[in-house]
This record gives sequence, structure tokens and C-alpha cells, in this order.
Amino acid sequence: MSSIMRVLTGVPLLILVFLAAPAAATPAPDLAAIGEHRTVLVGAEVAIRVGMLNRGPGVLRPGHHAVVRLPTNVSVRSAPVDCSSDWSRNGFEYRCAVRHTLAAGERAIFEFRLRVELSQGRAGEVLVDGRMAGITLSQSAPEIVPLPDPGPVGPISAGGVLLAMGVLLTLTNRSRAR
Repeated sequence: MSSIMRVLTGVPLLILVFLAAPAAATPAPDLAAIGEHRTVLVGAEVAIRVGMLNRGPGVLRPGHHAVVRLPTNVSVRSAPVDCSSDWSRNGFEYRCAVRHTLAAGERAIFEFRLRVELSQGRAGEVLVDGRMAGITLSQSAPEIVPLPDPGPVGPISAGGVLLAMGVLLTLTNRSRAR
């Protein structure tokens, strides 16, 4: 028997068959964007948590990004270290890198600390893998009650403050009941 036939028989042949077999396809992850919707008083600072969810069945490897466009009525007090800011044709945005593997059901969350500057503005958004989730802060004008300027202390201004606090509590209770 020739030396080629000896190599192709037995265990070496099994190895060749294994190497020639097609590799099983790795399932791709199905990603969803995570946004946040909150009603916040003008002048308040708030932390928002946005990012992405791997709905499975595949695993997401590090190196993917979520694009976060913040609402136009806020200023940024702090941003995550995994997010780099950039000015684009859509306005100011952050590219937030996923630095760890996400198995099915796991999330990559990025926390921003923001100050609400205006009662209304263009909503923000989170973009992941062609999908979008919204970000809104103080977008619903009827629920926004700017804190009044107390002015000089006296019976009329104290009554105005009490009236404003009553309106604020009523609106807060109404939004919690929804």
C-alpha cells in the first residue's frame, strides 16, 4: 500500500472529514435600543440610563456602539467614560462602546447626568443596530411647572408659593396615577 493510502486510512481520515464538514452557523444577536421618558422640573438635575439589550439568541462581542442623541433642552453634567462626544449633522451625540460580551438577555447601560434647562425641546434618541428608542425629559408642557421666584417675603408672595406648590403636587399625583 502506498504511503498516501496509509495516511488517509484510520484516524487521519476522520480528521479530514471533520475539517471538511461545514461549520455550524453562529446565531446573530437581536439588539434593542433602551431609551428613557421622564418628566422633570426645569432646573433639576437627573440621571438617565440608556443603552442596548441583546434579545438573543446570539452573543454580542465587544466593539459595538450605541449612538445617543440627547434632548435639546438639557445640558450634560457628566457622561460615561465609554462614551465619546461628537458633533454630527443631527446635533450633539455620543458614541457609547460596549466593552464586554453581552449574552442573550444582557444589557449595556450608559448613565448620563443631565440638567434640564428648558421645559421643551427636540426629543433625543438611542440608535442601536438600525433600531431606535426615544429619550424625553420635560417634553410634556402641561406637566412642567417652573419653580416660582419667591420675591419679597410677604402674605401675597407666600400665598403664591403655596398655590404653586399645590399645583405641582396635583400634577405630580396625576402623572403617578397614569
